[in-house]
Amino acid sequence: MNRTDRVSASDMEALCEKYSVNKTATLSVGGGDNRFEFAVKRRLNAAEVSGIVETVCNGVVDAETGAYHPEFKDYFLRMAVIKTYTNIDLPDNDKCWNLVYGTPVFARVVGHENRTVIFEGRDYYDGVIDVEQYEQILTAIDQKIAYAITHNHVTQGKRIDSKIPKSIVGRVLNLEDKSGAGGKL
Repeated sequence: MNRTDRVSASDMEALCEKYSVNKTATLSVGGGDNRFEFAVKRRLNAAEVSGIVETVCNGVVDAETGAYHPEFKDYFLRMAVIKTYTNIDLPDNDKCWNLVYGTPVFARVVGHENRTVIFEGRDYYDGVIDVEQYEQILTAIDQKIAYAITHNHVTQGKRIDSKIPKSIVGRVLNLEDKSGAGGKL
């Protein structure tokens, strides 16, 4: 191919616009008077992708202590996906946990034919979002967590702590220690 056969950036942008006609979709949960509608972005920009990866990784690997908490990965993924892909506002408190696990919103957003998501016995595979992009986000999360764990463990000599410090739980669920257990679970 010689230089005169190159396609211009504006031609490529025009092509992208043709394929980006439906940038969002409307999904719903329930029916009748109980119908809950929300918008879903089909594709994220680079900053949004990075935001999901950072949210999940920072929630799973504590930058200060190097503590690794894989039990929070699914929660942070669900929260970040709902906040980023949809027009749904989630609270920054313990109610968020119940909202991301107690509704089929996450399943409706990310479920697709190759990775169905089950909520209360029902398979969701709407295929609304860019599946390839979502799979790459999941891969990036796993790679970044692996890097953070290896980097913290090898270069700083920190052990991966299996105890969950009160500061982590408080940050995740915004809980106060009301049990008298001194913040230990």
